[in-house]
Amino acid sequence: MIVPNQSQTIDLVACNNLIQYYRDGHRVFEYDDPHPYTGGWFAFRTTKNHVQFRSFRVFQLQSNS
Repeated sequence: MIVPNQSQTIDLVACNNLIQYYRDGHRVFEYDDPHPYTGGWFAFRTTKNHVQFRSFRVFQLQSNS
């Protein structure tokens, strides 16, 4: 559950077929996508809230395969 005025750390991973979502270091979701998107755009979509994004960073992962 989302708690008001409490920060969370979110990590999104997309590397080859692997898709993962982490919240505060705990994996919440993982999916092995047989047909992943290999290009496109990324965006945050919000509505009627007071979300703040801090220390947003993007890294390119090096796959082992």
